[in-house]
Amino acid sequence: MRNSMLASAAFALIASSALVITAPRADAATTCSGTGCNGQLAGNTTCVNGAYVVDDSQFYVSGSLVADLQLKYSPSCRTTWGRLVSYLGGAGEAIIMNTPNPAMRYSCSFQEAAGTGCNTPMLYDANTTSHAYGQVDYADGQLATSGITISY
Repeated sequence: MRNSMLASAAFALIASSALVITAPRADAATTCSGTGCNGQLAGNTTCVNGAYVVDDSQFYVSGSLVADLQLKYSPSCRTTWGRLVSYLGGAGEAIIMNTPNPAMRYSCSFQEAAGTGCNTPMLYDANTTSHAYGQVDYADGQLATSGITISY
């Protein structure tokens, strides 16, 4: 009887662990390809894996660093997006746009404390180029500075 109970307990343990091992992760990132990536946030997809910074444009006002604008690229998805971080504490906006067709664009904005920013949605850019634009404002709403990255 004791052996039968041990065998039943072992089987239940093995069966329950198999369920845990094979259960899909609820927070797994989604995949996209081609123009299906347009408008999606890279952090919500597998496009962020292996992505790198193509250009990093730092903004200065009176010799002080006030913002950092990056153009990011995902080789696996062939997408770009912009990331803007402000050190001022005012509002900011970043735009990623197709260089030959500026009407094709996505943007993000923020109005937070210093050290915050945003990532634009992605733009599929196979066989074309794109660049990022960013601007940051002082806390009183006046434009502090703006800039642009290279086209890639």
